Amino acid sequence: MINNYDFKCKKNSKEIIECIKKFGIAYVPNYIEEKDLSLVKKIFYECFDKNQNRKMVTYRHYKHPTNPGEQLLIDTKIAEEEGYPEFENYLKSNFLYEVCEYFYGKNKFTFNNNIRFTNLIESKNPILPWHFDRTQALKFWIYVEDADRSCGALEYCPGTHWEGKYRSAYDVLTGKTIDKIRNDIPNHRIQNPITLEGKAGDLFIFDADGFHRGGVIEKNKKRSVIRADSYPLNEEKNWTKNIKNIFKINWWISSKLNLSRLLNQNGYLGTRTISEKMRDESKSRDDY
Repeated sequence: MINNYDFKCKKNSKEIIECIKKFGIAYVPNYIEEKDLSLVKKIFYECFDKNQNRKMVTYRHYKHPTNPGEQLLIDTKIAEEEGYPEFENYLKSNFLYEVCEYFYGKNKFTFNNNIRFTNLIESKNPILPWHFDRTQALKFWIYVEDADRSCGALEYCPGTHWEGKYRSAYDVLTGKTIDKIRNDIPNHRIQNPITLEGKAGDLFIFDADGFHRGGVIEKNKKRSVIRADSYPLNEEKNWTKNIKNIFKINWWISSKLNLSRLLNQNGYLGTRTISEKMRDESKSRDDY
């Protein structure tokens, strides 16, 4: 259900970045060309067949945290060596690299080193709660089969990528390490969510700082997705554990020497205050 927003883009990196800057999402229909789609589907499902022994599958027992379906980690270079260059061509293309360059600017980043095939099945609950990612990421999401709400298609709140950035920055600057950022958002805080329904071969690019979740997969339905993630370099979960980081600002922010951590105890905010009844209910999932 994306009729209220216009984030459909041509295969143009500048247009896509402007769309992501505004909404947090960009949509490129028919990204995988029709001539390649049937082969991509075939290899996708063969990778889940253990009897096929595809070398491009580098890690098989990659459990999804809330769904009994399967996830695989994929190496596109090995796929190319096996005779299937399509995955390298689509997931490591110059076009996607240019999108990442515009997104991260002068900052260094990993380029789609984390590539997953996910094949999730019926679930009574949403695939994940509403959240934004603790580790900053630009994600590329390609449906292998047509996906609508009944298939648990990805849900996203356009525009919330800015709120996610400020939330994570606030937690980090007040002394929380990345793995303790409060990134699970209560349902009643979600406004105007949309379901990213799409056809097989469609590409969605989204800023993972925006609030998102997987939906409920209904009976006899599934959600088959190829996804690739790009991250900024040098994001460590706990900067203080590595003494080599002492000359980097992140070490001081994460250490006990960060005065904001001390001053922010009991919600002290100086001239800006907030009552117990008005406190934000967002949590780190580790605190449940």
